[in-house]
Amino acid sequence: MTEVLLETPITALVEDDDGNKFEVANKTYSDLLINQDKLFKQCRQASSDLGLTISSRCKLVIPKKMMGNRSQKRKNGSACNARDYSRNSH
Repeated sequence: MTEVLLETPITALVEDDDGNKFEVANKTYSDLLINQDKLFKQCRQASSDLGLTISSRCKLVIPKKMMGNRSQKRKNGSACNARDYSRNSH
C-alpha cells in the first residue's frame, strides 16, 4: 500500500475546454491515503486488543508484599530487589 502511495502523484495535470492546463488534487492519491489510514487504524486497534501496544507492554505488575515503609530506599538505591519477590516469599 505504501509503495503504491509513494508512486502515485499528489496532483494531476488537467486541461479545461479552452486548452488551459492546471493542476488539481489527484483523487486516486486521496483514496489511497484514506485506505492506508483505515488499515493503520485497524492494525493499531488489533494490537491494542491483544495487549501489544508499547504502553501496555511497559506496564509493570509488581506483587504486593508488606515491606514496612515503602518510601525508604535500600542501601543499594533501589526500592526493592528480586529476592523480595521470589517464589518462596508468597
